[in-house]
Amino acid sequence: AYGVRPDFPWEQSPHEHSGVFRHAEGGKWFALIMRIRRGLLSNDGDQTMTDVVNLKIDPKQGRPERDGVWPAYHMNHKLWITVTLDDTLSDDAVMELIETSHRLTGGKA
Repeated sequence: AYGVRPDFPWEQSPHEHSGVFRHAEGGKWFALIMRIRRGLLSNDGDQTMTDVVNLKIDPKQGRPERDGVWPAYHMNHKLWITVTLDDTLSDDAVMELIETSHRLTGGKA
């Protein structure tokens, strides 16, 4: 939708498959896709691997309170969220969050 492909800036395990989506102009991130242990989000020791995307949010609105949306893994919890890509949220809901992140990081609406 934005005419960009992910780049993979990390070469070492376990992040070599983590992809960053950046604005075509300026290179600012609007999404980071990773595969992580679910327990890193839930703090319950769950070792199941899950695909997630980190997205920017409006700090005035805060984190959306819904299943599949977590405080950001490995990023500022006030400015970013982690969304599980496991069908907990509909594709439309995920795309809406991506659109918000894209807009907040400098994308044209």
